[in-house]
Amino acid sequence: MPPFQVTVDANDPHELAAWWAPLLGYEIESNDAFIGELLEAGHVTDDDLVVIDGLRYFADAAALRDPEGVQPRLYFQRVPEPKTAKNRFHLDLRVEQGDLERRVDDLVAAGATFVTFGEHPGHRWAVMQDPEQNEFCLH
Repeated sequence: MPPFQVTVDANDPHELAAWWAPLLGYEIESNDAFIGELLEAGHVTDDDLVVIDGLRYFADAAALRDPEGVQPRLYFQRVPEPKTAKNRFHLDLRVEQGDLERRVDDLVAAGATFVTFGEHPGHRWAVMQDPEQNEFCLH
């Protein structure tokens, strides 16, 4: 398992995790068996859970994992406050430079927002936002 995870504040952690999973080639973590044990022990109740595609998940959190177990885990946690400022930390996703515009168009069609293009000599990137306005870049 990678030595760290990236945690993302979210309005709807399950919806945001489902949006990021195919983009990163990650899998949504299922803890259905563990949640069943917590229910039996009385540590959680049905009010703490949500059922998606027949599996139980914690209502206020969702996680993604790299199927290869190499890249960091992403953990999405529900927070009560809305996003109000630019992220101080963001993900940079690698894309082929010749595919940059196509990838921007694909992500916009999937619910992302295009912000701007940036450029260094010999290198160009796109600044994007996910459906909850968290910034990320395509490099």
